Amino acid sequence: MTISFPKSSHPTGLHFFTRNPHPKKEDHGDCGVRALSLATDTEYWRVKHYADDAIAQRHDGDEPVWGYKRYQTSYGGITRQEMTTTLNDMAKSDRKLYDWIYVSYKTVFHKNNLPEVCIADQDNHVVCVKDGAIYDSWDSRGKTKKLKKVIGVWCHRDMWQKFMNKHNRDLRAAGVVK
Repeated sequence: MTISFPKSSHPTGLHFFTRNPHPKKEDHGDCGVRALSLATDTEYWRVKHYADDAIAQRHDGDEPVWGYKRYQTSYGGITRQEMTTTLNDMAKSDRKLYDWIYVSYKTVFHKNNLPEVCIADQDNHVVCVKDGAIYDSWDSRGKTKKLKKVIGVWCHRDMWQKFMNKHNRDLRAAGVVK
């Protein structure tokens, strides 16, 4: 279901809604889990369980690369590979997540440059974007007119096709990428 908002006055064209799916409303480096939870409409603790499993694979067994095993959680951040692994593992038990993909393309953080429902991969942060609005615990749109960079997006394959069709399957000609 697409929600229609009035035009945003922010240079990104995006609205911002404060949403923190963490049960205790804590905000501590778990942006990947928050974004996955909000974008896929999945419970926070379920996403966190799968993300923590993906992060545990980062270490080669006997000796952890950093810290103790109890600190190997999604609260310390999550890489692109771990986000993709988390989505793929969740898809094994939830068919609606089966066709989520990561698409790497460099663009700026603007409403017209993102699919309707996606997780935008910014530098050191990921954020859920739905129907022209950011859903996160803090506003990552930026405070200046200079738009932030986007490295890529996670979205459903159908959303990506719809986005490509909207731009006549040529992102360069549409001005989305340079």
